[in-house]
Amino acid sequence: MAEDAGRIWCPLGAIQKLSQDTVNTKNLYSPLGDPTEGVKENGQYIMTEIRYSEVYPNSFLDIIYPNADTAKQRPTLIYFHGGGFFGGSKSVGDPLAGSDATALLDDLCAEGFNLVNIDYALVPEYHFPVPLIQANMAFQFLMEHAEEYHLDMNRVVIMGSSAGAIMTSQLGSIITNPAYAQLLEIEPALQPEQVKALVIDDAPLDYEHFSLGTKVLVGNYIQGSIFVSKDEVRRYNNIGWIDANYPPCVLLGSDYHADLRLMDAALTDTSVKHDLSGKRLIPFNTHEGSGQGRTISEIAASAPNAEMLDGIAIQGKVAQEDDSHTRELLTEWLGRIILIH
Repeated sequence: MAEDAGRIWCPLGAIQKLSQDTVNTKNLYSPLGDPTEGVKENGQYIMTEIRYSEVYPNSFLDIIYPNADTAKQRPTLIYFHGGGFFGGSKSVGDPLAGSDATALLDDLCAEGFNLVNIDYALVPEYHFPVPLIQANMAFQFLMEHAEEYHLDMNRVVIMGSSAGAIMTSQLGSIITNPAYAQLLEIEPALQPEQVKALVIDDAPLDYEHFSLGTKVLVGNYIQGSIFVSKDEVRRYNNIGWIDANYPPCVLLGSDYHADLRLMDAALTDTSVKHDLSGKRLIPFNTHEGSGQGRTISEIAASAPNAEMLDGIAIQGKVAQEDDSHTRELLTEWLGRIILIH
């Protein structure tokens, strides 16, 4: 990392070059692969490389249906991949993740969603809020072509992981808070009543409390520098823009659990409904030595009317190095809480 003229230039260019043989790190106006339409090995039906706009690069999306009956009405799940805004794609997932994100999407689709997987432009050529502008363009495209692709755009769930989780969180405010949308100069294509829920999977949002490494990644996305002004932080961190109209959320936090605790507090303060009464909660996490800590007691305190099953915590290193032992632990645990027989 080198400092020049008051700016710290981060080594993401080098990371992009190292990643380019395994994941997409480029901004292209042509699709990454040939458009495909047909049944996958798992029986799901897929249409790939659908262009949703010509304004920015990487403006392509895929649509996956649970089966070949594409005309059946189902809720629509819209997904944004991670990758630090410097890499990744809808096809290969997150270059920073330890597992293939597309397997998760297949599982979600199998639960009865028509799944839309969206690509967006990357740094260093494009910065915040361009991916949000593109997301809004994709929403507009999906609205205009809902009949053609048999998409129910009145029952939408928006989900993202890592960088995609940042986008999902911000899109929630763009769609529900006109002041935030105006700040970013985005006219939302979706109305609040169309979005039934958000799934925010580990979003770093609280810039002022980031580690140096996270500041490098996010600062590079915001404006190409670690020195981000207060006004830029205010535009980026949408937690302060959450109001009572914000959609119900599922918050998943590991590396950035502190950020999502702040978001949870903001949702509670503004009376966004996230009542877990009568729900069954199953705590599960991997860790580097801290185990469950106070997680179980804190979850139980925040959801007193939910059913709390026995949780499990597995050290990440153990899970990676001893697959058979991990499977035994998980099988015993799932049998104990009667999820498998």
